[in-house]
Amino acid sequence: MSYCVNCGQPLRPNANFCVECGAAVAPPVTEAAQPAGRPAGRPAASAASPAPAAPAFSATTGAAPATASAARPAGSFAGIPVLDYVRDVLAALALICSLFMVWYSPNDSGSTIAAARIDVILITVLSLISISIPYLWRTGVFGPAWNYARTQDLRLAANAPYAILVIVYLVIALVTQSATGPALAFGFAGAVLAAQPRRAELAEGDTARDRRWLVVTLAIAGLAAVLTVVQIIELFVARGQYERMAGYAAPLGSYVAGLYAIAVILGIVSAGFLVVAALGILRGSAPWRYIAVGAGIAAAVLGLFALSPEVNLVTTSFVAAGPTLTLVFWIAFGAAASAPSLARLTGSRDAGASAWIDTARAVLVVTAAANIVIVIVAVIELIHLATLSGNYDASSAIVPWTVALILGVLGAVGAIVVRAFSTRDTRQAHLLATADAALSFVLGLVLVIMWSITPLGGISLLAPLLAFAIPLALIAVLWAPPSMRSHYASLPTTSAQGGFSFEGRAEPSAPPRPAETRPDVDANEVDANEVDANDVDLGDVDAGDLDRGDVDAGSLDLDDDVIDDRIDDATTTRDAGTAETLPFEPVSATSAASRQEPGVDLSGGQPAPAPAPVEEPSTESVIAEAADPATPARRLHQIAASVPEARAAIASNPSAYPGLLEWLGELGDPEIDAALRRRG
Repeated sequence: MSYCVNCGQPLRPNANFCVECGAAVAPPVTEAAQPAGRPAGRPAASAASPAPAAPAFSATTGAAPATASAARPAGSFAGIPVLDYVRDVLAALALICSLFMVWYSPNDSGSTIAAARIDVILITVLSLISISIPYLWRTGVFGPAWNYARTQDLRLAANAPYAILVIVYLVIALVTQSATGPALAFGFAGAVLAAQPRRAELAEGDTARDRRWLVVTLAIAGLAAVLTVVQIIELFVARGQYERMAGYAAPLGSYVAGLYAIAVILGIVSAGFLVVAALGILRGSAPWRYIAVGAGIAAAVLGLFALSPEVNLVTTSFVAAGPTLTLVFWIAFGAAASAPSLARLTGSRDAGASAWIDTARAVLVVTAAANIVIVIVAVIELIHLATLSGNYDASSAIVPWTVALILGVLGAVGAIVVRAFSTRDTRQAHLLATADAALSFVLGLVLVIMWSITPLGGISLLAPLLAFAIPLALIAVLWAPPSMRSHYASLPTTSAQGGFSFEGRAEPSAPPRPAETRPDVDANEVDANEVDANDVDLGDVDAGDLDRGDVDAGSLDLDDDVIDDRIDDATTTRDAGTAETLPFEPVSATSAASRQEPGVDLSGGQPAPAPAPVEEPSTESVIAEAADPATPARRLHQIAASVPEARAAIASNPSAYPGLLEWLGELGDPEIDAALRRRG
């Protein structure tokens, strides 16, 4: 079977042209017969050898390498991940579907859909064409000199007009006090997806181009912040003019001021969330990138529901009349944060359990913040409703806002408590975080139901976020990654510093000892007459097992004077292990003569030499020893019990035995817990 040198597809027998790409089938040539300097993949005329295999694809130059494989070729589209195709499909769907949504809503006429505006159609077509650029590149349309860098540049340039037109319409809306529709939100997100390079287009080591997507992410968040500031300024200017014309009395004017304050708070929250997430990504935080992507997905799903006229909880429109909690920029922001370039910069492509745990904690922070916003809005509403207590409608709204206040307090306290408990990194923390997701779902669902009965305009968007988006995100982070499931499965069910005990738990006194590797020696089975003392390593003999009354000193070879010190060291170590928990603490040597049994002279009548002074090792050297994989298990046990500063280093040591790691995990030290999480 022979293959086309242009597209890699199988050729029919005796075919003159490829049925797939139309390329002419040249006579076969052997690799040895190909002249030097001939471009790779361009065979010369020869009838003596089979057709060469299709050349592999090079992302750097766009050309084929000089060597060809004899196996079946993979073709120009080999190596493209499935997620790259998914990203292309999502970008095309967002751009096409946006054409059938409302793009602009001027004050003097009805709303117009995107397909009715020629400028929107042109930029949409240009963005759709940009999706095909990498496929044209791989088929050789741009020539062999075209490479990944030019592909990325052309992608970005082709979608820049869409971003420019979005900014133009937002400015027009501010000037004319009109509004944009959901088409702008979805179309802008589709253009961002179409502009970003795919994973198969990223060259190793070229992070300079990756940083361009940091700029894009910051630019979207900055655009939302600037527009919010302008909206706030316009809101207060319009408020002053309106109140002077209407001549509000003090109570009603105070109530209107409260409504304006709520609008300002929600506008700041909407833009502030994007700014905080963008700054987190700028610092290289993988958890904040995950949160930004999740926010974009949630905004897209809720925005699709909002297209129905029956659903008015969520808005994806930009209304110049005043700031509010809108999703108009969230979808595009999430699309920018999902760029493979940012995944490489934040190191989150192959995240372990540590990154997912940090993400869960960040989601809990967002949950607490959302509930705090509900509490603040509810307090403002109740204060100003109290000024209208004589009005029946105002009085009837006090009850639902009171319930919203209580639910907000419960949600905030629950998220804060679980967030604090999660620092212990126990299995209970995993279950408590899951329970908090269920709590958020229940509280948010109650708010959604209440809103359908009595409109709670200030928290309309927060209710579905708390009921659906945040619980799903938390469950996905806690249970979906395999590294998270294996991590929490390896943790103990209880902690020495957590959980409940009626009588209380004692603190762990010492780490568990490592398993002994040497065989036990029974002193009763040793014939002292047959033992040469020079061959006995008393460091391996437990002095407690020796019956000195049964030892015939005359049968021992006492030529080696070091026996004095060895017996003394073994006895001292045995005594220290009986008196204390730690059998491996270093002890000072004592005189053997003071320990000998009556009638047995092991020193030969000579006084024992004074022990040499032992220099205490420095803390730095002990920490270095604790981190060394070659350090024996006994020594790690000793260091863990006597040098608390070195415990984090032991937790990172790959040679630490399981029992010691479990003991370290029960101490509740954040630094040690972080080191244990890094082990995976």
